[in-house]
Amino acid sequence: MPEIVRGQLLALFKQFAAPAAVVLLADFVFLMSDRHDADWPLVWVVLMSVFVADLVTLSWVGMWTGLTSRHSNRAAAAALARVLVLPWGLFAIFLLLCS
Repeated sequence: MPEIVRGQLLALFKQFAAPAAVVLLADFVFLMSDRHDADWPLVWVVLMSVFVADLVTLSWVGMWTGLTSRHSNRAAAAALARVLVLPWGLFAIFLLLCS
């Protein structure tokens, strides 16, 4: 079983490492271009960290839902809903209510 998990993580890394690096590089460029404001660099660093955390979490939750679901499309949708849609939706509602 550990070999299967290691192989799956390696396959995900090979497939998504380059696009994730491009996104992080673009975020870093935006971070460097907006250094005159004191708050924005912290926001960019936090968003970059959340992006990496979402990728790691999505890989593990995706494997879990893939093993426990009968249909691959439902497993992918469930993983995306749990890791991305629900937390970001709650965050957006929180921002709307607090502003």
